[in-house]
Amino acid sequence: MEIFLNGDSLEIDGMSPATTLSEIIEVVQESLKETGVSIMEIVADGKSFSPDDPEQLSRTTIQDFQKIEITALTPAEIVIQAVSDREANFGHIEGLASSIAENLRIGKTREAMESLVEIMDCLDWLTTMLGNLEKGFIKNLQENELELRRSDISRRLLDQIKNLRETQENRDWVGAADILEYEFPEIFSDCRKLFDEVAQRR
Repeated sequence: MEIFLNGDSLEIDGMSPATTLSEIIEVVQESLKETGVSIMEIVADGKSFSPDDPEQLSRTTIQDFQKIEITALTPAEIVIQAVSDREANFGHIEGLASSIAENLRIGKTREAMESLVEIMDCLDWLTTMLGNLEKGFIKNLQENELELRRSDISRRLLDQIKNLRETQENRDWVGAADILEYEFPEIFSDCRKLFDEVAQRR
């Protein structure tokens, strides 16, 4: 069984067939602790595992796999990848927001609530990407106009996330649907345009 980190072969002592993916990741994370690099994906014989799913990692042993590939990125690389994958990322977020709003309007609250957790994660991710945009594109954001736009989009996004949380707490499903259908699309559009422009100037 072979283990690779960013394409380079990795030797880990003390492994046995009962060793779990979680234990492997703990060792790798410890070795990366001082580098600022984060594990983004684990692929075992073509099957992808999320580093953010410790339950699945802890119940998956390495005995069934021949090859484990771990991808780790710096904060700058994470932002650059997010901007590069912007069409797929925004397509997913926009589709999710539209679907939740539709379910809320027709009374499918249970279905909507299941997806609300996911979109809140997506919105938190987008907030983080906007906040870290300069790590991958610092020269571009030195242009005052782009930085002003980034700051404005971040502020509006945080405002609407707060409003959406409040509608959830108050069980105001019409209000939540309105925010998802009317407020976020403009923010997503402006953010997509910002990412487009930042990428083109890189």
